[in-house]
Amino acid sequence: MSERVSSSGRKLPTYVWVAGILLLIVALVLVGTPFALKWSLERWLADQGAVEIEIDDIDFNPFSGQVAVKSMSYRAEDDRTSAEGLVLEVDWSHLFSRQIFLRKIVLET
Repeated sequence: MSERVSSSGRKLPTYVWVAGILLLIVALVLVGTPFALKWSLERWLADQGAVEIEIDDIDFNPFSGQVAVKSMSYRAEDDRTSAEGLVLEVDWSHLFSRQIFLRKIVLET
């Protein structure tokens, strides 16, 4: 088995490096997903003709399938739209068949 040298000079087995890299990837995905969702929502609203888009925060819980958007507002033409909160609850099992099934939608204005 190939081994790597740690900063203290001891050799670490390959499975420790693989486990560490996998843990880092999982952490980056969990931390990066809300930023990707915010960017995607802003791009989608802009493609629909919205300008002056402001999204305060997006929370994502991959275990429950819940996405919560806090304090969102945008202007499309002469109409200004805002919401204090939007909560979507996704059923993960339908994603494998390339469908999106929303169990719950809550819009707070």
